[in-house]
Amino acid sequence: MKIEVQIKAKVYDFERTKRKIDEITKFIDEQNKVDYYFSRDSKLDRKELRLRKKGNEKIVTFKMPFFEDGIEKSKEYKFNIDNASDFINLLENLG
Repeated sequence: MKIEVQIKAKVYDFERTKRKIDEITKFIDEQNKVDYYFSRDSKLDRKELRLRKKGNEKIVTFKMPFFEDGIEKSKEYKFNIDNASDFINLLENLG
């Protein structure tokens, strides 16, 4: 299990911010991914299940957000599957 911590910031001037990032970093790679998100119909239950297709790879990620010391974090469970349509069918049948 991994714990994910994200830092988020508002960007008021996108172009200026992008130029600054380009100055201090080096471009490594671009990837195309398709994400499918599944969640319960509840604002109280913020657990998230994602199926990601990246090339021939199909990755399921389950995130359980929590707060610790005033910081939002997520416990993250990740695994690969062979058959995405069977997995989606399973989820639909589980409700």
